[in-house]
Amino acid sequence: MPRAISPRVGSKKGVKALRASPRQTTHSHRAIPVERPAFRMLRAYAFDPSLSTQLENASINHVTMKVPWEADPETGRLRPGPIGEYLEVIDIDPASDCCYAPVDLDQPYLLAQDGLEPSEGNPQFHQQMVYAVAMTTIRNFERALGRTAFWSPCRWQTNENGKARWHEQYVQRLRIYPHALRGEAWDIATAKLMEGLAALNQLACVQQTSMAGDRLHIITAPGECSVDLLMRTLTAQGISDAQATPAEATLEDVFVSLARG
Repeated sequence: MPRAISPRVGSKKGVKALRASPRQTTHSHRAIPVERPAFRMLRAYAFDPSLSTQLENASINHVTMKVPWEADPETGRLRPGPIGEYLEVIDIDPASDCCYAPVDLDQPYLLAQDGLEPSEGNPQFHQQMVYAVAMTTIRNFERALGRTAFWSPCRWQTNENGKARWHEQYVQRLRIYPHALRGEAWDIATAKLMEGLAALNQLACVQQTSMAGDRLHIITAPGECSVDLLMRTLTAQGISDAQATPAEATLEDVFVSLARG
């Protein structure tokens, strides 16, 4: 009896089947474009930074803020600082006479973890927080106004040939200084305001002095002026009724500090 030959080995049909190549596909897969996000998430303190040291308040003292996404038209990134369309953060610390390196919020690691972790001792976090708070405030104002916010132009006066002439310059960004005012505020009650003002101005640790109604308001260098030193200075000038209490720094203190440079 003749032996049957397997079609997978000996027949022409089987050889053809073995040599057949798989069907080639001509479909191309197009990548879906990734759009730029509308917001970036940045961490900040919800209340006073000192509350993070208290166990009962530590869990509620951190907040993540939804900040409008900004990017430079040329580079597509938020410039270190941060420097965006509305704001320019400049971190110069007069108390320590130094300039801190600007934070780069487009750094991949920071983007992945909603910015730097809140830390009172990290200057870059200070830059991040003031940027987040200011941008959120601007966004709320724009939503209430129904239009884009513009900064007031810079105006100055010159004298040309005996005639006063006003000049005006467009201001694109508002500059923010995270460490413009770094000191301790005190309110000093006394009946001798002028004498007390003159006496306190002689202390090297006193940075700013002013009169606020029936009391003196002063800013001292951090950790350099104690209550005893203030009282001894005033007593030496014949001011025995003075009483000093810690106070909060005001916006006026910030403006005076910036004006003095």
